[in-house]
Amino acid sequence: MTKTIHVWLDDKTYRLLKRLARKRGENKNIILRESLKHLAELDRIKARRSKKIASGLRPRNDNPLTLTLSPRERGMR
Repeated sequence: MTKTIHVWLDDKTYRLLKRLARKRGENKNIILRESLKHLAELDRIKARRSKKIASGLRPRNDNPLTLTLSPRERGMR
């Protein structure tokens, strides 16, 4: 099912949308759909990361999406 929405953009955002659309056959709808999917995926990643941090894991410095226990958290001194 297709839904229609109307979006009001400021000039700067509209210029950015037009510039991105040029690379995709001038289709602004594709840009908006891809952007929404990307933001939703970022939200899922953040939610998983927050859940793991809350459970006692912490992110490693080299990869913010990889979580590991510190030696102290593992019971080592």
